[in-house]
Amino acid sequence: MTSATRLYLSNDTSARAAGAGVLADAWAERPEVQLIRISSRGAFFLEPMVERDSPEGRIAWFNVQPDDLASILSCNGGTPVRAIPFLANQTRFTFANFGETEPLALDEYQARGGLKGLEESFRLTPDAIIEELRQSQLRGRGGAAFPVWNKWKVAQQTRASEKYVVANADEGDAGTYCDRM
Repeated sequence: MTSATRLYLSNDTSARAAGAGVLADAWAERPEVQLIRISSRGAFFLEPMVERDSPEGRIAWFNVQPDDLASILSCNGGTPVRAIPFLANQTRFTFANFGETEPLALDEYQARGGLKGLEESFRLTPDAIIEELRQSQLRGRGGAAFPVWNKWKVAQQTRASEKYVVANADEGDAGTYCDRM
């Protein structure tokens, strides 16, 4: 008996909307497939994109349909992930692990250096954290690109027994997510 081939398939909303869920359902009971759900690489026009390991690195197939499985398993065709034009010229920092890990696997995230910044923040004073933010020149993603350190400084100086942080972690327009779905 041979071992199952590991296939990587995005579990993001955009990939599912493009048919990744159909692939996952179609291949779920296939003994020759070990399906690993990963975060998308952000090339949504290529979804559903399926990857498999090779000696040269990951190979990808684009806009995959359920009946493409035989070609993927026999490694016919495919494109090295590092050669995908959309990705080839990118240097990813924040999104370096996208397409490499399972989105909800905190242990994988931590093994790749995730949480180091949070751990370091526990050793700093609030003023030192704000100074780090000031030096980083990190800005908000809204249209005004307001300096993050300034927002945090205002919150720190506000006299109140309770303080709240309100974050729109989706898009700049709060209605965008609802409109998209």
